[in-house]
Amino acid sequence: MAIPLEAYPLVIGGILLVFIDVFVLLNIAKFRLRFESFVNAFNDTEKREGLFKEIAHGVMRAAGERAGAVKGAASRQSEALLSQDVSGLAISGLASFLPKKYQAFAPLLAPYIQQFMERGGIQNLLPGSQAAGSGQGSGQPP
Repeated sequence: MAIPLEAYPLVIGGILLVFIDVFVLLNIAKFRLRFESFVNAFNDTEKREGLFKEIAHGVMRAAGERAGAVKGAASRQSEALLSQDVSGLAISGLASFLPKKYQAFAPLLAPYIQQFMERGGIQNLLPGSQAAGSGQGSGQPP
């Protein structure tokens, strides 16, 4: 019995589908075996505990890194704002002498330092020195 030429593509396609179906079934069986062995590993309490500890460690580490990144960004932003506030103190040089953790107080001190510098600065505090035109603030009684 001869197969007509028009049926050849259908026969070849059918044969290929058989091979593809066998390949798919084999992969499903392999996946099922691996999945069952993975799930059965959770029956052992030590393995389950180790897995959850590893997951918790990874989550906490990621959260810590994220928190550090947020703190770093906030710190850089506050330092940028602080450098703008302290820029008025460049005349007195206070900004360069203050430790970083005390620079936040520099804007509060700025008006007093400006007044101090306008009145003659340290020269008026030294004994025996007179400010030009007035005896006030020279360290001596009027």
